[in-house]
Amino acid sequence: MSGIQFAIRDQSSFRIHLPCALAVIGLGWFLRLDLCSFGLLLVCVGMVIAAELLNTSIEYLARAITDQQDENVRRALDVASGAVLMISLFAAVVGSMILLPALWAAYTGSALE
Repeated sequence: MSGIQFAIRDQSSFRIHLPCALAVIGLGWFLRLDLCSFGLLLVCVGMVIAAELLNTSIEYLARAITDQQDENVRRALDVASGAVLMISLFAAVVGSMILLPALWAAYTGSALE
């Protein structure tokens, strides 16, 4: 838990991802999503948070290895950040596929066709 607490305090990206995660979970709860859809949202949220934690750990390891500019370290950091971006984008797509029809149904009273 100390690693998670540290990342929340130290990493600005967590100050973005955590409120978004809570909003998605809260919206899913409010919309009374079925168990499968809600579970899929939870998996997506968990994967984004886990990817962000791994990226943070790679950043700290890179700083521990060298404080000099190193092309290999820069590439490793870029790839790790790219992984977070990709999983975040795919989580957003999955979240949209689940939440938008549910929001539409709640707003209009009819499901999207």
